[in-house]
Amino acid sequence: MTFLNPFAWIAAVAAGVPLLIHLLSRRKARRESFPAVRFLRQVHRQEVRRIRLREWLLLLIRTLAVVCLALAFARPALEGSHGASSHAPTSMVTVVDRSLSMRANGPRGSRFDEARARLRELAALLEAGSEVQSLAFDRHPAPLFEDFTHDPARFRAAAENLKPGYGSTDIGAAIREGARWLRGRPGLHRELFVVSDFQASGMDSAGARGLADATKGMEVYLVPVGSREGQNAAWVSAEASRVGAGGQVSAVIRNASDEARRGALVEALADGRLLGASRVDMPARAETRVTVAVQGLSSNDLGATLRFPHDALEEDDQVAVAFPSSRPMRVALVGADDQKLYVAAALRAAPGAYEIQSSEDGSDLQPAEVWVLLEPDRVNTSSLRAHVARGGGVLAVMGENYTRRVVEQALGDASPGRAGAADGDSTGKTFARLRVLEAGSPVFRGLAERRGADLSSSRFVRWVRLTPAPGAVSLAEFGPDSPALLERGHVMLLATSLDGRWNNFPLSPSFVPWLYQSLDALASRTRPTSVETGLRWVRPVPAEWKGLPLTLRDPAGRAVPVDLTQGGTELRSAALDLPGLYTLQVAGKPVEAVAAALPADEADLRGMPLDAISQLVPGAHLVQAGLREEVMRRRYGRELWREFLIAALALLVLETLVSRLTVARSA
Repeated sequence: MTFLNPFAWIAAVAAGVPLLIHLLSRRKARRESFPAVRFLRQVHRQEVRRIRLREWLLLLIRTLAVVCLALAFARPALEGSHGASSHAPTSMVTVVDRSLSMRANGPRGSRFDEARARLRELAALLEAGSEVQSLAFDRHPAPLFEDFTHDPARFRAAAENLKPGYGSTDIGAAIREGARWLRGRPGLHRELFVVSDFQASGMDSAGARGLADATKGMEVYLVPVGSREGQNAAWVSAEASRVGAGGQVSAVIRNASDEARRGALVEALADGRLLGASRVDMPARAETRVTVAVQGLSSNDLGATLRFPHDALEEDDQVAVAFPSSRPMRVALVGADDQKLYVAAALRAAPGAYEIQSSEDGSDLQPAEVWVLLEPDRVNTSSLRAHVARGGGVLAVMGENYTRRVVEQALGDASPGRAGAADGDSTGKTFARLRVLEAGSPVFRGLAERRGADLSSSRFVRWVRLTPAPGAVSLAEFGPDSPALLERGHVMLLATSLDGRWNNFPLSPSFVPWLYQSLDALASRTRPTSVETGLRWVRPVPAEWKGLPLTLRDPAGRAVPVDLTQGGTELRSAALDLPGLYTLQVAGKPVEAVAAALPADEADLRGMPLDAISQLVPGAHLVQAGLREEVMRRRYGRELWREFLIAALALLVLETLVSRLTVARSA
């Protein structure tokens, strides 16, 4: 037997009150001898014995009545098999795995079909007065109801309508959230059911830490579904490139099976059209890269899909990949012609990638995405500031004309820094290297693998000392307190020239990729082409898109909610829940795409060993079969407070009758 309100036992001290009253009310009799009543002494003694017996009986009845009341408030209940046939109220929380791996097929159908069958068994365990809450989880647990429900039919309907998702698994977070819902509930039984395939990748040592404390005072049932083994291969990453009507798609396949797959056919498709194919061998328990050349791309093809023959988990046998933006970037070169030589040559080396305009001071330019200011003698301040206000990018290059500060004055508050004196060796005998400070910047992607690395072998003999403005970031430097490249918003300031006089950077192999990537970043073309399902897509908004309606459509053609943040310069979508290609439309015209990829850690379908599952929560019950029998065997029985309350009332009635009888006899 157990007590649901053990603190009520404090009231049991009141059982001593009748005894205390009895002792205090006793009066010591005074002995008086009367010869006339000596013959009645024997009769008197017999009557005293009867009165004392009734008094002790009353004392016992009153004490038992107080003890029964204390027991009623303490809420005693039977445990185990003694109460298996009784019907006590239950607070139940079911935590159901809906991650991608639950879609895997087996001999009895999908793992999620098996989980749904387990939920039907749990619905049958709900008795009158019981309550239930259900949570579905992948990387995040989410409740199915706003609060606990007492309606078994509602629980069954929610279980039948539940569908698996495409996210990764976090078992520890799900158990903690289920325990949080269950903590402090009023039911005699507090039961937490975890229904999952217990994928090995879904739990680590850090996630399992503290689960015993989180579930203290609860009955935890771990209900595994599906096989402990899983033969599966999956795409884990992909990227693509395109030139005109052709290109290539490159991706990595992870074979999580114990068996190798030979000569698997990999196909690339767009809108159902076959663009290319290749065959690949997949060694067991290894990753393999495959590249497929594609042809026949149309202007409407913003991405492609790779696929190979189906296995246990069909959903991860194909992957979508988006092509980078293919529209030409509009670049304006501002400055003297001799300053534009190397930059113009680099841009012309990529046919069709750039539309180049040229001006000495920025007057009469058509709208451009980026202005490159190459030491101009003068700048049309109003045109430049209007360009910056529209969200356009600026790459300002310092050189021998730095003392005029025309660029700094034209940029005004948008300037990343203030120019000082020239530095370096005017004779050219000594030089400095460009040291990258922000290796993660898209400007240096692939050019600096670690912080502080040299950017190629370029020699810089002269540069301008720059003082960063508030909010500016120093992306690279020539030395301590000597910034080489400052960034603030959509404006970059390079502290040296690009005409070959102060350095040999334009002749370096790093110059062209650095220039292209800098322009991409300034033009807001640096964007992710892929995100994991369940996450948001965030990309900068180019200046020419401002004020135009933006629509993101999922693979099924439905609109996905998007918000414009950062003053309209950033697009942020709702969570991309479906895998596949999402299309961004600007004023109704498709302009680019983003791929929602499945989580790579779901590729390995192997489940945790059964003994490891049992160790997740110490004291938890691992249930593979006979769920109802296991639960009913361990449940508490019905509460006994009503019986003890009735007994207390009966004792009080008995006490009244005995008291009246005693008074009547005394009279």
